[in-house]
Amino acid sequence: MAGLIETMALAGGMVGVWVWAAVAVMLPALATRRPALVRGAASARLWLYAPLWVPALMLGAALLPGIVGSVTGHGDHCLEHVTHHHLCLIHPPHVAHTWSLWGLALLPWLGASVMVGRHLGALKGALASTRTLVGVSRALGDDSKVRVVETGEAVAFSVGLLRPVVVVSRGLVEALSEAELRVVLAHERAHCARRDTLWALADQCVAWLLPARARQVLLDAIELGREQACDARAANEEGRVQVAATLLKVARLKLATPAVGLSLGASSLELRVERLLAQNEPARQTHPVGVWLAVLVIMGLGAGPFHGLMERVIALALH
Repeated sequence: MAGLIETMALAGGMVGVWVWAAVAVMLPALATRRPALVRGAASARLWLYAPLWVPALMLGAALLPGIVGSVTGHGDHCLEHVTHHHLCLIHPPHVAHTWSLWGLALLPWLGASVMVGRHLGALKGALASTRTLVGVSRALGDDSKVRVVETGEAVAFSVGLLRPVVVVSRGLVEALSEAELRVVLAHERAHCARRDTLWALADQCVAWLLPARARQVLLDAIELGREQACDARAANEEGRVQVAATLLKVARLKLATPAVGLSLGASSLELRVERLLAQNEPARQTHPVGVWLAVLVIMGLGAGPFHGLMERVIALALH
């Protein structure tokens, strides 16, 4: 089984690098020429996490020929590859007994871990400051999950990875009407219910592996989708017009957002208000035919050309 592990680690690392390069090179151009391909949080996350899920899917498909042949007894793939590393779960390949393969296999994963670790280190200070801010806050009324900080700045955000809470400033509470404050709280509670702070941290860590331009395209699309989803939840409680009006008022107050919160960039604000004031109901969830087609193509490549290609590449790496 050790031989299979080292073979799969090398194959997964190589495919991950190929997919990463494709995303880094192609995405900025696609976002300009075919913006629909990266529109929406779901599509952006598929691109963002492609260096992880595409190799996993292809490796799973690459194991199928050997498994099917061994189980059915027809066309046992492994009989043709007994002399070198091959991809089969039932008949695992021999161990290479060399550090070269393990070094090649672990190099991409080690590089990715170092980059993510540096990013997490940079976030540590920001998280510590946020915890300090929450520590000096107090509950808003009887709701312990809504905290108020004594500052005149207009601030509202959700914070916390496992037990998120809403933080608003005294300045914002005093600047908004009761109805407007309900909108802000409904929006931020939606972030908490969706665990958006945790997802945002994961998204940022993975995005840190990409070049700045591709990273920004994906994170902007994900953030816009996240905010629109929370706007929709708030609109279900308070009404679309009220939510849109509150967004505009908060924008005038120059709302600060040190964490995942009521983000109000100029371009995203326009798109969010347009979505809220659209005559139709929220955008229908379309069937992801393109996604399933891509999955089938990737699995076909994994079970076919990729299977043989990886065995040849590994053989060349060892010999």
